[in-house]
Amino acid sequence: MKHNKTSLILTVLLLMMLFLLPINYLYLYNGVKKIDSDAKALNTLGYIRGSIQRAVKFKDNNKTKNIFEKIDKKFLWLEKNYIPKNMEYFKQNDFITPYYELKSNYDLFCKNSKKSPKTVDELNISEHCWTLANQATNEIQFVSELKYDNFINSFKLRASFAIFIIILIFIYVIKNVRGKLEKNILKDPLTNIYNKIFFKEFLADQITKANKSNNGVCLLFIDIDHFKKVNDTYGHLVGDKVLIDITHILKRELRASDTLFRYGGEEFVIVANSCEFKGAITFASRLNYAIKEYNFQNVGKLTVSIGLASLEDGESLDSLVKRADAKMYEAKAMGRDMLRY
Repeated sequence: MKHNKTSLILTVLLLMMLFLLPINYLYLYNGVKKIDSDAKALNTLGYIRGSIQRAVKFKDNNKTKNIFEKIDKKFLWLEKNYIPKNMEYFKQNDFITPYYELKSNYDLFCKNSKKSPKTVDELNISEHCWTLANQATNEIQFVSELKYDNFINSFKLRASFAIFIIILIFIYVIKNVRGKLEKNILKDPLTNIYNKIFFKEFLADQITKANKSNNGVCLLFIDIDHFKKVNDTYGHLVGDKVLIDITHILKRELRASDTLFRYGGEEFVIVANSCEFKGAITFASRLNYAIKEYNFQNVGKLTVSIGLASLEDGESLDSLVKRADAKMYEAKAMGRDMLRY
């Protein structure tokens, strides 16, 4: 259930990331495009500003005419491609007034410049055009910087959120991989319960806790009687099914504080925490009876031999394991299908 929940969260995060990637890409693309458009508008106004001054200095009207034609194209580009797309910014900033005043003065300048030599009025108009173009350029510069700041701040927020999602994905991937590795290393693949590798580490931790809290720890070694005969007679697939069925029976009888292990082959171990010795005897007897009463598919009835030992004051892990194991072999030696303690 926990693994399924982790996988679901990971799937949701990956879908969010797949959703955010194209959105952020489009946002970045459009932002860069707008910045590029602003840069082009600044260059265009800069060209207009300088070209009007150059036109005044030419005595050759043909050269002046060529400059005017280029300036006309620049004005056309601004009015067609830039101004309509940025009106929301220009409404808040005084760009439109100097721009169209520049255009009006420029038209007047074009008419007067057909005459030669240039008059003082023409020079004054040219100077005024430069001032207006400079003012319009400054306004675009201000708007450009404003848009750039908004773009950067928004992009930082989007990037931070994307990084946060990536970190979460990384955490859940690691968690998922770790869970699978833990399952493969610490759990028996057939019965899906903890194996011998984890048993001693777990038992050592429980003994430490028991010594601190004075809670009892009991150890039950359970061995299936004549299990080799089951494999030899019915095959290993039937034998595996018996192991799975016995696991289910044992798990049904466990308390919340008990932990079941497959110790190896047909042998199981239960670590019973916070358990008095008398209670452990009753518990072991109930396990023995539950297995004896069960009708195994293709096999019929089976029994188990159980060895029980309770942790003594100052006793080591190896000593406890050795005593419980010895009691189990004693049960087998005395005819099987019994509990020894």
